[in-house]
Amino acid sequence: MVDYWLGTTINIRSVLYRNNLRGWIYIEAPYNETVKSFLLMTPGVWKTGYAPPWHLRVEAIKITEWKTVLQEDDYIEDVFQVGSWVCVKRGTYRGDVGVVHEASLEQIVILLIPRLSLEPPIKQLRGKRRHRQEQPAVSQLFDPSWFRDGADATNQELPSGQIITIFCGHKLLKGFLLKKMSYHGIEEATNIDVSAAGTFLTSDLLELQTWTRDMPPPNEWIFNIDE
Repeated sequence: MVDYWLGTTINIRSVLYRNNLRGWIYIEAPYNETVKSFLLMTPGVWKTGYAPPWHLRVEAIKITEWKTVLQEDDYIEDVFQVGSWVCVKRGTYRGDVGVVHEASLEQIVILLIPRLSLEPPIKQLRGKRRHRQEQPAVSQLFDPSWFRDGADATNQELPSGQIITIFCGHKLLKGFLLKKMSYHGIEEATNIDVSAAGTFLTSDLLELQTWTRDMPPPNEWIFNIDE
């Protein structure tokens, strides 16, 4: 396949759409700047971040994940509904468990215990390779009273009447983080850290009073047969 604008060959081997991964189209091709440029010129493809619902984003996946996609069942109806407990598979919140707060065709919003660092990141200023090694911040509910300046954290009322806090681009509800994620960035949660479970159970957020009934068991409660 030769692209008219780029003047180069685009080696797309296959294209796959799975109903259980709503809003995503998988393209099998060598991931390089030529393919990336071609995809970004295609209408409906978004460059970075999570765009409005009518756009997609380009993201490279590992070959091991590609094999997993091919082996999955073609259709799983409503796997992650509002109130479903999920585990984050990558990023800062990898391994953390949250509950689905909103669900749409392309993405979902997870209610998580925030890991927000209040200090600027530490970067190496010298060396051939600039890199930073940061440990994720401790998970704890966000408290607006930490800040003296009201401009640091502002409140916004949703159509539902709920008040969310906006802090450095993050949306927080009753101290919990509302994080947008794609469907293939999460999986069903089978257990949860006992400390996180306590945080969800003791919250006065009205929805959690219902959702925590289906919360997975704390991992400290899971024993081997010989125990």
